Amino acid sequence: MKKNTVKLFILAAMLGGSLCASAQSKFAKAPVTENQARSLKELSAEFTAKYEADYAEAVKFAEANNLPLIIKGENGSISRLTKIKDGIPFYTGTYNVGSALTSRTNALQVGGSLGLNLTGEYENGDVMLVGIWDGGYPLPTHADLIGRTSNGDTSGNVAYHPTHVTGTVIGNGNSASTSKGMATNANTLNFNFDSDAGEMAGFAAGGYILSNHSYGTNQALFPESYLQLYRGTYDDTARQVDRLMFDAPYYQPVFAAGNDGDGTYDRLTDSSLSKNGIAVAAIAQVDSYVDASSVHAADFTSYGPSNDNRIKPDISSKGLAVYSCSNTGNTAHAFEQGTSMAAPGITGSLTLLQQYYSLLHETEDGIKHFMRSATVRALVAHCADEAGDAPGPDPKFGWGLMNAKRFAEILAADKQNTSAKIQELVLMPGTTYTYQVNASGTEPLIATLSWTDPAAVAGANGSAAVVQINNLDITVTNASGTHYPWRLSNDGSYIAVNDGPNNVDNIEKVEVPNASGIYTITISHKKTTLVNPGLGAVPSQEYSLVVSGITSAPAGLEDVKNKMFSVWPNPASNIVNISFADNLEKGASAAFYDVQGRLVKSAQLTGVENTVDVQDLAKGLYMVSITNGGKTEVEKIIIK
Repeated sequence: MKKNTVKLFILAAMLGGSLCASAQSKFAKAPVTENQARSLKELSAEFTAKYEADYAEAVKFAEANNLPLIIKGENGSISRLTKIKDGIPFYTGTYNVGSALTSRTNALQVGGSLGLNLTGEYENGDVMLVGIWDGGYPLPTHADLIGRTSNGDTSGNVAYHPTHVTGTVIGNGNSASTSKGMATNANTLNFNFDSDAGEMAGFAAGGYILSNHSYGTNQALFPESYLQLYRGTYDDTARQVDRLMFDAPYYQPVFAAGNDGDGTYDRLTDSSLSKNGIAVAAIAQVDSYVDASSVHAADFTSYGPSNDNRIKPDISSKGLAVYSCSNTGNTAHAFEQGTSMAAPGITGSLTLLQQYYSLLHETEDGIKHFMRSATVRALVAHCADEAGDAPGPDPKFGWGLMNAKRFAEILAADKQNTSAKIQELVLMPGTTYTYQVNASGTEPLIATLSWTDPAAVAGANGSAAVVQINNLDITVTNASGTHYPWRLSNDGSYIAVNDGPNNVDNIEKVEVPNASGIYTITISHKKTTLVNPGLGAVPSQEYSLVVSGITSAPAGLEDVKNKMFSVWPNPASNIVNISFADNLEKGASAAFYDVQGRLVKSAQLTGVENTVDVQDLAKGLYMVSITNGGKTEVEKIIIK
């Protein structure tokens, strides 16, 4: 049996032999539907088989050309030959060249200013489990990690880099308080990066929602002529990330942007160019943020954007002089720098923020609810502090400096129905949603749209083809005009502009400074339909919308569309009544979709007043799409 096939069996066993979430399990999980689990299992097998075929070819190439399979560098860095592409050997390697303070995660931790005292562990003993793929495994007996790490296979290979990375995510500071990580009571499941895509699909199928990846192609081993074409390209590695994430709507991997920066743009490769992953740039420590001048990029951090001019990397965090665990002893620590050190700071922060969201939305039966990954990305962008020389995002810092404190405050404001609102919705083909908000006048009105876009076709080296599949749009309007989302200028200046629609990014952020009074937020899509490659799914696109700088509901955020129908009661149990406000057209119908966009029930509507039996529907949230003549509208309904 092949090594990576063995690893998948071990992974399944460690995840409890089940791909469905359980409220009674030790680890906190998100729900996974049967179709999602089936698709993810198929992707896991497909990705693993591809890796094994690529690796077998690479071994033959290495033997014929007298190339090493493993290259070891300074500070425990390691690169492994993984594939041959265009006759070029690809070596995957770790990126080695006060995180909580810089990202304001310390406000969430025990003793933090928000009073949340989050650790990654719940009062009932459940814990958050984070996946970490790296060039080996952490020292399991380290005093800051002991009892909270486990390996995804049995190969051993304890190394410095994964020990340092794991310490940044979950180190509890037992042996040195200055080395404390982010989620100090969370656990990790650690993997070697050899066959990461297949293992990530299996991990996501288990209901787990976060992972860290501080590695990528070792660009130092490439011919410069090849790199000039390869950088910025949406390749099969990025495509694999987007494929598995579409089937796992709660799963969010975090990637190091890379340490190949030289002060020029277009240096990103691999998974950092995926549409749905979070790519992290490295900056110096920020003791107290004042304005954009407080944030300084590390000289090694890789700049974007992607070849199709998407905003990459996504966010910035401390990657200089990060103090964390070392594998040289059970109480050993070391300073290290690199985007490898910045990424786990973001991963650990998101672990606490997902925990906080689940605490805010925990039900009476103890079931934990987490944010979709699209919501996570929306809030990362929404709450980021300005960085860079010009307003808006850029290819150095992404959306700016991570602000976990502001992220948590938005979660609380949404729950309390005060100054912010978070919505997770489904856009159906041909529909437009409009929401009216009342800007508070005390802070900017910000509206951020995000969605997990389906995977695109991998491009040839140097391809600048747009890889966005479902082109959603957001605008904010009032009597004075229309406000558009940020996007990178097309003139090669790498400056953000907001003078029209964004047709490349699947995060769109609109900022209206000095906003006051009534504004309308509009969500729509281009083309005549939407693509949904999920098993058993109909054309649709889940999306997340975050709005802040508003007054409390109901005036704060409402759907102000003139409805052609009403649905009642809501919540419903046995029947749903559908009443039309206008004349009924021939062929009117109702279609019920579940939260995965699957058609689960349909009915013909023959009168102005209609009754639909819904006893056959399971409890949960549904979207009711009503078609009357040439008009279609959608309404949410809960079956209890």
